[in-house]
Amino acid sequence: MKISPIIYPKQTSFKSSERTRYYNKATGEYLRPYYSVFEDYISFMDGINPNYNCVRIVNSNKTNFFRGDITGYFGAGWNEFAKYLDEEFKGKVNVYDFGCSDGSEAYSLIISLIENLGEENAKRFLPVYAYDIDPYIIRSARTGKIKCDGDDMKKINEHTNNNPDKYFTVLAHNKKTDTYTLEAKPVLRDNVIFNTGDISRKIEDVEGSNSLILCRNFWRYMSQEQIFQTVKKMKDTLDFSSRITIGDFDMYNEGLCAIPDFFEAAGFYSPKFNIIAKEKDPKILSRFKNDEEYLQYLYNRCYYNEDD
Repeated sequence: MKISPIIYPKQTSFKSSERTRYYNKATGEYLRPYYSVFEDYISFMDGINPNYNCVRIVNSNKTNFFRGDITGYFGAGWNEFAKYLDEEFKGKVNVYDFGCSDGSEAYSLIISLIENLGEENAKRFLPVYAYDIDPYIIRSARTGKIKCDGDDMKKINEHTNNNPDKYFTVLAHNKKTDTYTLEAKPVLRDNVIFNTGDISRKIEDVEGSNSLILCRNFWRYMSQEQIFQTVKKMKDTLDFSSRITIGDFDMYNEGLCAIPDFFEAAGFYSPKFNIIAKEKDPKILSRFKNDEEYLQYLYNRCYYNEDD
């Protein structure tokens, strides 16, 4: 039995009033959620199965502070990541955070840099340019106010040596639900520049040298063509001194090409953690004559023929 590549249909209209939250103006496509629920999702959006609960898989912007997979699921965490960045980069570093949501990741990075490298040394990584495709979450992030739960507060305490007041003002605490409303202090708020943006378009505008690109745990919400084109742009834009971070969610292949496959095919490798860097061997960068060879290589890695 031949296993063919999965081709997802381009949706041109939805009956649901929710349709605008799933539409990508840049590509003219509706963003697809995690592939295993895609067919049910389409049924839900087309009104065929209105009772299906797709839980706002796309654009849900559910995130948290100090997300544990910055160095891999079993990694040492944000403190080790900050030390790695200090050793890896020299001089001023350009930092971009794509899929930034409410700012939790950008704030987590800044806190980790300051706590591990000192405030003066951390300045060379600032500001952080943070992008998200959701204009509503960006509008909220620009206020400096952020909501979190008790687990987040524990992580903040752990990473600030029990001195969260250095970075946040607690505006409210609901003891019944153990949720907090925080306001970022200038040491955080003034060092993150929030803007609406899609990585597939904005990646061409980043500095190619000495850049850190945080782009974690959203790749599998993109189509394979979108991933392919974005990775190609990264290859053309970034040089050997830049680093990319992806998340554990991007690592696994369950019917789709895992994201590292796209990067490896484009001439990248992983030096450590969930970090991706560009190969220096020109033979690797020129292995494919054209886009068709590149895509065929990916499909060969992801799909196979199986005789009954």
